[in-house]
Amino acid sequence: MIKKVKVEDLKPGIYICDLNCSWIIHPFLANKFKLKSDSQIQKITSLGIADVYIDTEKGLDVEQAVTRQEIQQSIQKEFKEVVEARKPSSYNHVSTLEETKTATLVIKEAKKIVSNVMDDARMGKQVKLERITPVVDKMIDSVFRNQDALVSLGRLKDVDEYTFMHSVSVSAMMISFCRAMGVERREIEEVACGAILHDIGKMKVPLSILNKPGKLTEDEFIQMKQHVTHGVGLLEDIPAMTENSMSVVSQHHEHYNGKGYPKGLKAEEIHKYGQMMAIVDVFDAITSNRCYHNGMSTVEAMRKILEWSDFNFNKLVAHNFIRSIGIYPVGSLVRLKSNRLSIVVDRGYESSYFEPIVKVIYDISKSKYIFPTFNLDLSKDNTADEIMCHEVPAKWNLDPSVFEM
Repeated sequence: MIKKVKVEDLKPGIYICDLNCSWIIHPFLANKFKLKSDSQIQKITSLGIADVYIDTEKGLDVEQAVTRQEIQQSIQKEFKEVVEARKPSSYNHVSTLEETKTATLVIKEAKKIVSNVMDDARMGKQVKLERITPVVDKMIDSVFRNQDALVSLGRLKDVDEYTFMHSVSVSAMMISFCRAMGVERREIEEVACGAILHDIGKMKVPLSILNKPGKLTEDEFIQMKQHVTHGVGLLEDIPAMTENSMSVVSQHHEHYNGKGYPKGLKAEEIHKYGQMMAIVDVFDAITSNRCYHNGMSTVEAMRKILEWSDFNFNKLVAHNFIRSIGIYPVGSLVRLKSNRLSIVVDRGYESSYFEPIVKVIYDISKSKYIFPTFNLDLSKDNTADEIMCHEVPAKWNLDPSVFEM
């Protein structure tokens, strides 16, 4: 049986089947192992991990612990309450399909500029913010026209360009998140600049560690964590990097429970944009494919953000983030009542966000792809189909990114 256990109840002999944290915050070579010593438990505690999942069939039991099924039911209930409390908005001025062409060019330009700026930083050259701000303005313009096109495209990244595209992706999401929170454009510009440069300190991390095709050792993990301090050092003397910008750079790995780094800030000691960025950074990381890590579906990741908000994140901020993404984010794979798999390509009208526009791609009953694919607006009165559930692409050996919007 799988149970969720508080770290203070751990003891040698227990088999951990899930450390219940983002892979980016722990140095363990595996996420599943039997505890052999108290030192392992101390290491888990020092990372700020509050609870883990155990397998009682492979190790000792903890009788008072709740089952994973009970936890999942509780999270699902909270998730439903969060998304149903989402208020309709009128942010989209053009459809996702219309904005995708422009957004594609903006993403391409942003990736090139971020790559060049990071290369300069690695060679010891001063970061020139004036190279960043024009493309940030274009990203903001795109999100203001349509909140989904740029974000969904930003999340598509190749393994070998992760560092650059991660910076572009989280910047796009922070723009969208801030927009949904009613932040003024001037501040959004400051936040976006911080977001697109938040990992620039990694250019001071040895390439052997940064590009390692596998989990880092404990010593390598310690060196990687120093990227935040390096980033602050590279940017803090640039006049145009405001407090809002620097809070994103310096606090994106701080945790609400005070167990983050580099300063161990707690609760409201963390700037509001630092709190927002911590969530966005983790969300993009756990939904991205790496050579040693398969990304979660967006919905699975949102449920994890909810679960981790009991300790790592400000729960209210986490709720607002999930509402800003929506229950069916663009790029999600869903199963229709007609037993067909579809990809969400547009959230459609905000007043009917349970009925997005989808691209129908696969007939489950016939076990074959549908060609040509076609878009279906589930909000139309003459559409008898509806979404039954989310699906995990890996289950069907599908890569939604290969299907053009």
